[in-house]
Amino acid sequence: MTLSRPDPPAPDRRLIYALDGMSLDEALAAVRVLGRVVKVFKIGPGLVYEGGLGVAARIARAAPGGDAAVFLDLKSWDIPETLRNTLEAIVRHGGDAVALATLHSFGLAPETLHAFRARRGAGGRPRLLGVTLLTSQDQSDLAALGIGLGVEDFVLAMARRAQAAGCDGIVCSGHEVARVRGELPALLTVVPGIRPAAAGQDDQKRIVTPRQAILAGADHLVVGRPIRQAPDPLQAATAIQAEIQAALAERNATQTS
Repeated sequence: MTLSRPDPPAPDRRLIYALDGMSLDEALAAVRVLGRVVKVFKIGPGLVYEGGLGVAARIARAAPGGDAAVFLDLKSWDIPETLRNTLEAIVRHGGDAVALATLHSFGLAPETLHAFRARRGAGGRPRLLGVTLLTSQDQSDLAALGIGLGVEDFVLAMARRAQAAGCDGIVCSGHEVARVRGELPALLTVVPGIRPAAAGQDDQKRIVTPRQAILAGADHLVVGRPIRQAPDPLQAATAIQAEIQAALAERNATQTS
């Protein structure tokens, strides 16, 4: 199946704020504040376990203007039938609030998602993303599993698997995004492990700055702790948005010169 590349996100929807480690009340409070400059919010298993898939709509409505979207990061991995049932549940209970949803690329087989893609609404939600290799993992983790591929080659192999299965895009680090965009241009690229130049590394191993990720071709950047742990989270989010916009302008100027 030949996939066409989805339209690129609007400039103000490239930053995704991760609501990891928060209770539902804390997440809603954060969205009410940060929703002034952030339009997409990532929720993971913790919030879904607390409030069910309906939390996606609550998060989207909590943002000023009520027009935020959700990146549902459950990294689902199971047999094809169970994966399809999971996606149907996401659509039923998450509704249009869920713009992006993750699946593990390793568990995907060709034709796994094509029937589901054909049933999606006119808006094409949710866009399906294959997770390639976590940004907290590196070459030593692959070696420990007996995998002889280098990180970049492994990520590309998982990206090809995701595309063959019918995914709209992948999740990878900023170190691999340029090669993915070069060899698999139809895929959207979502990049976690984003750390502004002044931030620490914490448990992330394959990190890049917002500017580096955008110049490499990333479509979305996922940022959590550098915003959440900042003295002024709104100011930190605003600064990252400004860096993204400047990098987009730089990238566009390079492509048209």
